[in-house]
Amino acid sequence: MRHISGIRLPRGRVTVSIGMATYPQSTRDISVLVQFTDSALYQAKKEGRNRLQTAADDMEPLLGR
Repeated sequence: MRHISGIRLPRGRVTVSIGMATYPQSTRDISVLVQFTDSALYQAKKEGRNRLQTAADDMEPLLGR
């Protein structure tokens, strides 16, 4: 592997928000699973940075995105 030098990258902080749903616990329908994951992601973003949010039993799938 070659060493790369001379590249200047901007400095800053990176934060991560992750939404997670599990198959088959959340649903057996793949498209609904993605919607649950999306809902969990938006909940993680709403609650703050650097969060992992799992889809809860009472969470509604995010439709139309």
